[in-house]
Amino acid sequence: MAEDLRESTDPQLLDELFNPKRVALVGASPHPYSGGYAYAVHLLQDFKGKFFFVNPKVEEVLGVRTYPSLLDIPEEVDYVICCISSEKVPSLLEDCGRKGVKIIHLFTARMSETGREEGERLEREIVEKARKLGIRLLGPNCMGLYNPEVGLTYGYHFPDEPGPVGGIFQSGGLSTDFIHYGALRGLRFSRVVSYGNGRDLDEAELLRYFCWHPSTKVIAMYLEGVRDGRKFVGALRETAEKKPVVVLKGGKGRTGVRAARSHTASVAGREEVWSAILRASGAVEVNTFEELLDQLVAFAFLPPSVGRRVAVLGGGGGKSVL
Repeated sequence: MAEDLRESTDPQLLDELFNPKRVALVGASPHPYSGGYAYAVHLLQDFKGKFFFVNPKVEEVLGVRTYPSLLDIPEEVDYVICCISSEKVPSLLEDCGRKGVKIIHLFTARMSETGREEGERLEREIVEKARKLGIRLLGPNCMGLYNPEVGLTYGYHFPDEPGPVGGIFQSGGLSTDFIHYGALRGLRFSRVVSYGNGRDLDEAELLRYFCWHPSTKVIAMYLEGVRDGRKFVGALRETAEKKPVVVLKGGKGRTGVRAARSHTASVAGREEVWSAILRASGAVEVNTFEELLDQLVAFAFLPPSVGRRVAVLGGGGGKSVL
């Protein structure tokens, strides 16, 4: 059986997984409005290593040959992007185990976030099988990894050049907006991870990874909830002692709590409890997406303050009052 990577939280090992040389897209599609098409475009246009498309129903996608299954690919595969339906994932995991794949990004959704018992049961089965095979899971229900160093991306027109900002986002759509709008304000990124339901690689392990990651100088987080509160608080406190961590917490109101549950299967928690945890851990809490970007720009471009004697200058009376 393959080495059980789930037990290892070595950030250097995780960094190896986040720097693949050979990527397989399972569920590559010729249909322009599908995830399998979008990821095929990104690999074709941006990825600097080798990539392979898997789809037993078509012979090619975007002019690139497809293989009937992962096992038909004649070379090793480091990283798999999964765009097939959820009920097919357990079988794919078996193929990944035989192929020696160490990490799978599950774009695939419709699991625990649906609130249905069968979705939760299938998600547990997938996590348990991956753990037995020594395969790490990113997701399910997520956009995956943006690493400009190797050209691995999940959005159009992401910056090609890397920078000092790391991102941990439970929402794929918000992470895409973060990269686009952040780039317009001059931000560049080391890695951004959209982790969705976070059933294996979760917010705590990702925090420890970015804490270690040498070229990441400031970390942005969007959270709807956490899987293990004690583990998360320990990782947040450890990381915030070394690098600024700016946190935008979603799901604060009653409606937001329900939305978080249906979005990423997260239990959002009480607003005042979250604020106290973030403050005690040394993180910077923000309340809006715009404020998140403002804080990241400040941390990325301004020198650190060295004392408490700070002057604030305003350009007008009304603006200063606001």
